[in-house]
Amino acid sequence: MPRNNYAITRTAIGFSVMEKTEAAAAVNITTQTTLQFSDVNINLTVGEKSKNISDDQLKTLIELYIAFFNRVPDADGMAYWMGEIKNGMSIDQLANSFYDAAIKYSELTSYSASMSNADFVKVIYKNVLGRSGTNAPPEADINYWANELASGKSTKGMLIATMLNSAHTFAGDSKWGWVPQLLDNKVSIGKYFAIEQGLNYKTPEESITKTMHIVGKITPTNLNDAYQLIDMKDLSFNLTRTTTDSSITQINHCFKINSGIVNYTMGQVNSLGFATAASRYELIPVSGLGANGKHKLNIYAVGAASGKPLITNEEELTSDGLKLLSEVNGQDGAMQTTITYLDGRRIPFDLLINEEKAIEQSIQVKTVANGAVLLNANMPQVTGVTLLDIGPLTTYGKHFPLTCKVKIRHISTNHKPDISGTYANVWFASGYGAVRIDTYSPKLTPPLSGIEVISIENAPN
Repeated sequence: MPRNNYAITRTAIGFSVMEKTEAAAAVNITTQTTLQFSDVNINLTVGEKSKNISDDQLKTLIELYIAFFNRVPDADGMAYWMGEIKNGMSIDQLANSFYDAAIKYSELTSYSASMSNADFVKVIYKNVLGRSGTNAPPEADINYWANELASGKSTKGMLIATMLNSAHTFAGDSKWGWVPQLLDNKVSIGKYFAIEQGLNYKTPEESITKTMHIVGKITPTNLNDAYQLIDMKDLSFNLTRTTTDSSITQINHCFKINSGIVNYTMGQVNSLGFATAASRYELIPVSGLGANGKHKLNIYAVGAASGKPLITNEEELTSDGLKLLSEVNGQDGAMQTTITYLDGRRIPFDLLINEEKAIEQSIQVKTVANGAVLLNANMPQVTGVTLLDIGPLTTYGKHFPLTCKVKIRHISTNHKPDISGTYANVWFASGYGAVRIDTYSPKLTPPLSGIEVISIENAPN
């Protein structure tokens, strides 16, 4: 079975692995260091091993993979070389070892034992600095570095390390600032692939070709294509974090609403027809911004460029939580249903990871048709809210560096039809409202599942 069919969660004694089906039971992993799937293997130790070397050493190690192989590293390779660094191997020694390895795969890396010094320098410029074609370096620059090799002042391994350092000196430069930005983006993807996700493809040749393809998708301004090609859907999995990280126990920084209008698109058609792939979302601040203020989330019907929204949610941010004020549903002609939340906070800000809080609320449901009140009743309900994770989210080609994943579960309600047991996993991103909602309702016929609010049109890369 492929990796995306499973969810992996860190526990106090190891990891829990569960197939993504409602009836699946979790399998606890306590001593195993590798998980094998049909498409990839996961190195479960690499995240912790990355903490045994400095951030600068980790960054340089990933940069060497890029320089010699023009690819992102695999987890097993990173685990080995991090151990060598911990045991005292210098960066120059590491670079020379990488050069020896690059020669073994000359048909993929373009390095060979017989290549001229000038050709070697050209490959470095292409891999490290992204400079080829119209951006190729002048002959004078190539000859300078080639003479460094010919004179014995530098080895080939040492020269790459030197040019890596040189690349970073162009940060902020109006002409060449894109060079270190491209390199930094490659490092970010390399860290995500190997260290945070622990990924290895099934054979060395497959690792080289596929990870080279990933690097080919990276530009100085865009990481989304690379994230999409990696395509890991277990969004809360990250081997560099633990369940007790103090940095992921506060969620208020995920709820900051920016000014202006944000347009959303929907993913799948849901079985009740609330929205389809053509529906449009708008997030509109009503008053106040940042940590306090109100905003509306409008959902428009299929193809509707103007007119009344199909659904409007109005929410209020306060210092201690996100409160749902009202929800207007079913604007069908002259009929309108308004649901007003009279008390209780839907998302409290003092949640800890994997903690559920039960929130008792009283809601008023009012339905009016042609000026006549058809229903006006108060209904109690209890909702469970659980903070599942805080971290990055990549969904449908958009990457959000900070999101909070929250599970909202209906514990009890007298709604008709019966929606008790219904839950939604919601990813909130700072400044963009809810960016993804996955819903499951087992008691409806057919069961409702797979509503996805995704892909904000002006989301960051």
